[in-house]
Amino acid sequence: MSRDVYLSSIAPAALAQHPEVLEDADWVELQRRKVPSSDDVSGFKWALAHDPKTVLEQTRDGLNAGNYDAIRAQVLESFGSAAAAAAYSKHMVDERNVAWLPRLDAILNDGHAVVVVGVMHFPGPNGLIALLRHRGYLVDAIEWPGMAPGDTR
Repeated sequence: MSRDVYLSSIAPAALAQHPEVLEDADWVELQRRKVPSSDDVSGFKWALAHDPKTVLEQTRDGLNAGNYDAIRAQVLESFGSAAAAAAYSKHMVDERNVAWLPRLDAILNDGHAVVVVGVMHFPGPNGLIALLRHRGYLVDAIEWPGMAPGDTR
């Protein structure tokens, strides 16, 4: 089940009435093919050399703190080489962010929108936060509770 289908299935009816997407799967695949498949080897070696529990805890902590720069650094490091990280950043993050801007303008200017993207699309000078602020949007962090109300874990 895709992320979009899952989110639509759990969203309140009022939010699920007009689901829109920023891109289609074919275009994403074209972007993905710009990243050399040989880069997978260095990432695989990186994954084998790191404790998964530690990596996931660092990811969790970065997300919970809203530290998108730390998440970006961790993800880029996981490619195992600077060249692989640069190719991924360029084609799978930066170029997609720029391509989304006209669609985001329409969605955000219409109001009452929830936009869901991966965390790598937020940080940095080419991240959506900076790009949207540059276009005049007010982008503020929203803090979510660490657990559901009434949860006494």
